[in-house]
Amino acid sequence: SSSCHGSSLQDDAAHRDLLGFKLDSLISPADYKAWLVKHQKDIIKKQIHWQDLMKKCPGPAMKEHKNIKKLVRKGIVEHLRGQVWMELSGAAKKMRDTPAMYSQLVEEA
Repeated sequence: SSSCHGSSLQDDAAHRDLLGFKLDSLISPADYKAWLVKHQKDIIKKQIHWQDLMKKCPGPAMKEHKNIKKLVRKGIVEHLRGQVWMELSGAAKKMRDTPAMYSQLVEEA
């Protein structure tokens, strides 16, 4: 007969990272939590940096920023990634230049 143990599920969850992967013997839960706190601070700093860049260099001007390649290589914060890539890829400009195109393509599909 099988039984459910709620505490073992909680223990299991406590030994997983944010993506659900099990922490292994190479890192303790305490070390992971310490790393996570630092990582979250780094993400906040990166977020502020990207938001400042987007204010100073809006739209197509972002492509011309002297450090844009370096910044992209270091990573774009998740919630700004789509917007940044739309600008850097030229898709946002294309949408601004031909605003009805998307609707037309959707209707044709």
